[in-house]
Parts: sequence; structure tokens; C-alpha cells
Amino acid sequence: MAGLSKPASVRHVTLSLLPPEIHLEIASWLSTPDLSSLSRTASFFHDILTPRLYRRALAYKVPKTGSSVLYWATCFRRTSVIKILLEIGSDTFEEYDVKEALESAAEWGYLDAVEIFLNRPSKLSASENGHFAFYLALTGGHMPVARYLCNAGADLRKLYCEELYVLHEVARNADMEALRFVLDIGVEIGEINNLNQTALHIAAGIGHYQMVQFLLEKGADVSAIDSFGFTTLFHAASVDRRFKAPQPDSLTERAAIIKLLVACGVNMSASDANDLTVLHYVCKFGWTDVTRILIKAGADVSLRSGASRVTPLHCAVEGNQVDIVTELLSAHANPNVANDLGRIPLHLAVKWDNVAIADLLLSVSDTTYTDKHGWSTLHHAAVSGNVRVIDALLKKGDVISLPNGSDDEFTLHKLVRSRHVDLVEAFLEAGADMTLEEVQNLTAFDVAIETGQASVVDLFLYYGYDPSDIDGLSLPLHRAVSKGDEAIVSLLIDSGADVHSVNTRGMSALHLACIDGHEDIVDTLMEWDADPDLEDEDGWSPLMHALHNGYTDIAELMIGELDDSILISLMQQAIELDSGDRILQCLIDLNPVIVSNRDSDGATLLHLAAAWDNAPAIRALVDGGADILAVDNKTRTPLHIAALDARPSAVQALLEARHDPDIRDGKGKTALHHAAAAKCLQSAMLLINHGANPVALDTTGLTPLHRIVLALILHPPTSSFEDDDIPDFVCRLMDGFHIVKTLIQHGADPLDVGNVEYSAVQAAEVGSNMVLVDFIIQAYENAQYFQMIGDGVPKEMLVAWKLNEEEEEEEEEEEEEEHYEDDS
Repeated sequence: MAGLSKPASVRHVTLSLLPPEIHLEIASWLSTPDLSSLSRTASFFHDILTPRLYRRALAYKVPKTGSSVLYWATCFRRTSVIKILLEIGSDTFEEYDVKEALESAAEWGYLDAVEIFLNRPSKLSASENGHFAFYLALTGGHMPVARYLCNAGADLRKLYCEELYVLHEVARNADMEALRFVLDIGVEIGEINNLNQTALHIAAGIGHYQMVQFLLEKGADVSAIDSFGFTTLFHAASVDRRFKAPQPDSLTERAAIIKLLVACGVNMSASDANDLTVLHYVCKFGWTDVTRILIKAGADVSLRSGASRVTPLHCAVEGNQVDIVTELLSAHANPNVANDLGRIPLHLAVKWDNVAIADLLLSVSDTTYTDKHGWSTLHHAAVSGNVRVIDALLKKGDVISLPNGSDDEFTLHKLVRSRHVDLVEAFLEAGADMTLEEVQNLTAFDVAIETGQASVVDLFLYYGYDPSDIDGLSLPLHRAVSKGDEAIVSLLIDSGADVHSVNTRGMSALHLACIDGHEDIVDTLMEWDADPDLEDEDGWSPLMHALHNGYTDIAELMIGELDDSILISLMQQAIELDSGDRILQCLIDLNPVIVSNRDSDGATLLHLAAAWDNAPAIRALVDGGADILAVDNKTRTPLHIAALDARPSAVQALLEARHDPDIRDGKGKTALHHAAAAKCLQSAMLLINHGANPVALDTTGLTPLHRIVLALILHPPTSSFEDDDIPDFVCRLMDGFHIVKTLIQHGADPLDVGNVEYSAVQAAEVGSNMVLVDFIIQAYENAQYFQMIGDGVPKEMLVAWKLNEEEEEEEEEEEEEEHYEDDS
């Protein structure tokens, strides 16, 4: 039954020992929940009702498992209940129910219960159904029960078809009595389990000396091999870590077992399925005490084994087992025995950077021994970057030479990274290839530059490396400049590096120095006549990069005694760049007066910034003291230029700098006149929102509304436009109509003739642009309507005015229809 345990003591059968389900049924029969109230009628209850209750209990099943009440009684060792159940229900229980109960009794070691099952009338016998119960009794250590079942006819040999190995189990349980009994009843001492293991394998594995000795005396095969190729010696040494077994409290007993096995003729050099001996394994695992035991027992400490033909010393190095190496060397293991690759243990210790082991082996190994690739200990030390070993070997007098072959082509790279200059020089002198590139396209020379090793760079140059070769993804000089290493830069230039060479982006070394702000390198490059005006693929010179990044000291160094014309040219270039405001700020800081300079047309730098629509440049110039009201030779301010050229960002920047929006040029035009003529809605809206006069007259008497109407008349849509021009043309045309509407909404009168004796509407009519005429009239009427609302005109008058308009429109439509009929 699930969750059952052995009872503390055996009790006489009482009602309280019956299953709780029977209690409930009794209570329902007697119509009372309290059975104790029936104590006065206990005799009556026992004599009359108890048999009835037991007959009822025959049908009881243990919850979840479905086991019978007989199994339940056995688990709690209720022998009286078992007897009664068997007497009244011998025909009721199935053979399976009784067999299950018998096996439970054998497993718990309840001999009295076992006797009841086999002596009472039941449906089983030991010779037919007691084999598994016999197995359970033996493996559970219940020898009285086991002997009883054996005498009753139970047969262990009938269990092997079910892969139940009694001899191995009792050996694993360290049960000497059971082991002797099993052998006495005829079980073969050489029987093997599903892993081809004998009882001797098990006994040796758990470290049970007495059992091992007994089995050997009985003739157990000391050389038997299991499925893994393990002899009993492997198990005695605890090599089989996949199958956990109880470990002895002391290694003394395990040492005695190993000696006993050796004395009985076990092969110390036998190997397993991997062709490794037991000593190889324990050396790799780091079991120092077992290693010591095997060595004292006579194991060969220099034996080559396994597919890689390794010695125990190789295995100890692989497992980084310092103590094991010490034990093996103390046992005179040969440190110069090589594996299948020709590598001695010292090679592996250096290659894997096992420093402590390498120190132990250096004094006893042949450091000049080379493997199949021609690599000595010094080569392996170089690859691993083991500076301590390298120093020790060089002091010892070892000489470097290039190996015959290599499984690592980038030894020189690793030497450079290890910063061992002497060894780098030795490799270069031996003729190492300096042009090999790693995955990152880096040569060893690049690595020296990246790590800032000027002395190593000097070595490469001495041995003939060309500093102007494009190695990897950049020139050596560019790489050194990017690292900011002035010493290496000087070395490269002195060795012939071209200061004018450019990379794939058209940048010279001077460009990079200015970008990163390396003033000392800029000074060096300028001494070697590097060109400060050379432009990269983006049109930027080194000086512009320096100014853009705010390195004014570098800029002053490069500008020197340059005259104002060059500075102005630089400022003009900066204005033409999207991010040239920082350059302007630096140049203004260097020469504040230059912001007032004018060109031959009288235009200032602020005029140029407005023409380029460069708002950041405008702010930089204004902050630097530029006059926002300065006029060119045509008396136009920067705001006029921005409006005329449709530059809304510049218009906004100038207005934010408090530029007067109504200032006039030589022809009396305001910025709004120019914005309207350019059909730039954004500029027009900015000007109007900043207070520009929408009805200002120029010297010819034209208002901004006249200008936009004339602009729309002069550019009607035609079929001559290319497909790519149509979207832009349509947008500009729509902007023009929006400007007309906006000007009218802000007070411009399309019917006012001004000083030119024709109104904006008349101009549109003359231009035969009836769409524009209708649009102007509609916009004007809407503006009047909203103006009347704003003036507080009564609602009745507004309705009457609107109805009058509609009547006039209807009359006009009727006249047109009559005219059409007359023509027909």
C-alpha cells in the first residue's frame, strides 16, 4: 500500500485496526458515528458482527494501488487479520492478491506472515510462486525468510530470465552471509550480469576486502573483463565512475584489495575499451592515494597506451594534476616519452599553460625535444605566450628556429601579443613570415601598432617590413595615428611611410589626427609637409575636421600665418556644410572681425548662410557679432535673400534674431514681397506671424498680393513639364494659392488698385486665369463674412447678405443659360 511503513509493534486484531472505510460502513449500520459508545456490547459485537465485517472486508481495495485488504494487512504485519481473511476468504482472493502479499511479507522480513501464506490453504506455493519473494528476502538481508523459502522450494535460477541477479545484489549490499548462502545453494560464482560483471567486480568496486578474498578463494576469475573492458583492478581503483558504489571509509582496505588482486595474477598493464590502463585513469582523475597504491603494487609508470599513445604522465598533465605528476616523477616516470604527435609531457604543460606542472618538468625534461611538426618546448611556449617558460629556456641557452610545419600559423602574432621582444626578434631573424593576416585582416606588424609596442615595430622595420604597404584594412601610418602613438608615427615616417597616402575614404593620416585631436602627431605630420587642404571624399579638409571637432589649438597650429582670404574661404566652405556651425564658431574665435567681411557683391557671410538656408550657421554668425541688417550692393539684407530664394529655415533663424520683417530693399520690397514672388508658403507664414505688413507697397505700387498673383499668372501648368517636375510644380502652385488666401485673410484687398491702377483680381483676369479669379473672389467673400462676424453684425443681416449673394449667383446662372440658348 502506498505510504505504508513497518509498524512499531505487533498488536492483537481489534476494530481500530480495520481500514477506515470499514469503520464508516459499521457506523452507518449502527446509526452512530462513535464506536466507543458500544463498549458495553463489545462481546456481542465481536461474536456476531465481527465475522460479518471481515466477510465485508474481503472486497476492500487499497486506494490508488487497487491492492487487496490482504496486502494491507501484510504491510502492517497484522497476522491475526491475515489468518481470519484467509480462513473466511480463501476462495475470494485471486492468486495475484496472495502472491503480492507474500512478496510484501518477504520484502519486509515478516517470517510469521510468510509462514501463514505458505501453510494456510491458499492458491500458491513456494516452488511455483515464491521465486521473487526469495529474491526480495535475500537482497533485503532477511536470511531467516530466505532460508524458509528456499526450504519450501523457491528457486533462484528461475529469476535470471527476468534479469534479476541475486549474487551481484548481495555483493553490492556487502552481505557476506547472503553471499555464502547463495553460493552454497548452487549459484555459479562466475555468473555475469547485463554489464558482463561478476560478483568479484562488484566486491572490488565497493572496496570490501573480506568479500574479495572469499570470492577469490572460491575460484572467482581475477582477469574477468566487463562490457567496458574493465578488469577487477579497474573497479578496485574506483575507475568506473559511471556506476556509483559505496566507498570505503579508508583507503587501507582498497590498497589491500589491489595487492591481493596483483598477488592473484591480475594484469597491471591491461587496458580497457579505450586502450587505457587503470593507472592512466587515476592519474587523469587526480586520485593521488590510489595512484600511490598502484605504483607501490608495481604499475608501469611510463607505459604508453590509448589511441594517442600517452603515458600516465601525459594523463596527469592533461588533468592538471600537480600532485600526481610529483608522485610519478618520484617513481622515476620517464618525462621524455612522446605521444603519437611526438609531444612529451612538457610540451603539453606549456601548450595548456599549466604553469606549476611546467615548472616541475622543466628541470627533468629534454627542452630541445621536437614533436612531429618540428616544434620544441620554446615554440609551444611562444604560442601560449608563457613568458616564464620562455625566459627559463632562453637563459638555459635554447635557440629558436622556425618549425618544419605548424598547426598554428600565427605564432608571430601571439609572440607580439605576449610582448616578448627577444623571442619576436629571434623569429624574425629566423625568417618568420611578416605578411600573414589573421581573420581580422591583421598582420603581426598591425598587432604591434595596435598594442603600442614601438620597439617591436622598430624590429619589423629593421627586418625589412615596408611601412607603405596596405596591410589588412588600413595603412600602418593611419593605424598608428588612430592609436595616437606619436613614437610609432615618427618611426614609420622615418622609415619611408608616405604622409600623403589616403585610405578608402580619401583620408590622409593628417585627417585622422585632426579628427581624434592628436596635436603632437599633427605637428609631426606638418613638419613632413602633410597637406592641410587635402579634401576627403566628403569634401572635408584636415583643418575643417579639426575646427568641426573644436580642436582650436590644432587649427591654430595648421593655420599659422594664413591671411584673412583663406579664413574667409574656410568659413564659406563651412557655411555650405550641414554641420559647419562648429567650424564657424572656431574660426570666429580665432578672428572675430572676419564676420563683417564682404565679397565683391557687398554680401556678408550672413547673406551666404541665408542663401544656403543654413540656420545653425546663421545663429553662429549672429552670436559672433554679424550685422543682421547689413545690405549688399542691391540694398538687400540677409532676410531678403532668404525670402527671395525660398529658404524658410534661414527666414526663421533671422526672425528669431529680431530681424525687422518690414525692412525694404532698394526697390521698396519687403521680405514678404520676395516670399510671395517665390511662392514659398512657409516663409510667407513665418513673416506674417512675426508682424510683416501684408499690404506694404513697393516702389512700383505693388503689394505682396499683386506679387503672388503675378507669379501664378506667369507660371500656368503646361504639358511641357517632365514627369519628375510635376509633383514639385503642383506643390508650389498649391502653396501660391494658400499664400493668396492667407494674405486676404490678413487684410490684403484683392479689389484695391493701389498705385498701379489695377487690382489683383484684374491682374488675374488679364492673365486669363479664371480659376485664380474665382479663388480670389471666394477667398475675399469668405474673409468679408468672417470679418462681419468679428465686427458683431447681427445674425439677421448676415443671413440676408448670404441670401442676397445666392440670389445674385442664381441670376447670373440664368443669364448664362439664356445666352447659351440664343447662341444655339
